[in-house]
Amino acid sequence: MAIVLRNRELDRHVQEFLARHEDAVVVHIGCGLDARFERVDDGHVDWSDLDLPEVIDLRRRLLGAEGPRYHHLACSVLDTAWMDRVSEHALRPFLFIAE
Repeated sequence: MAIVLRNRELDRHVQEFLARHEDAVVVHIGCGLDARFERVDDGHVDWSDLDLPEVIDLRRRLLGAEGPRYHHLACSVLDTAWMDRVSEHALRPFLFIAE
């Protein structure tokens, strides 16, 4: 039950951020198999799920592929390559999620 309450609360915070920033970029660090993008997508956010390559491969098989505003970043958070990829949006407001 605690996990459900935590997820609901984090979803609420993300939705509040997205409501204030229509051009937001979200990076979900260590996303695992979480489906937060599907729960909070406002139709504008550019979202990246970041996790280790084997986790992202599993996400792709179980949860589907990327889309125009939804991206997979298959690397360690310690690998700066993902920062290069999201830096193309450097002038937009960012939200980083790490649970």
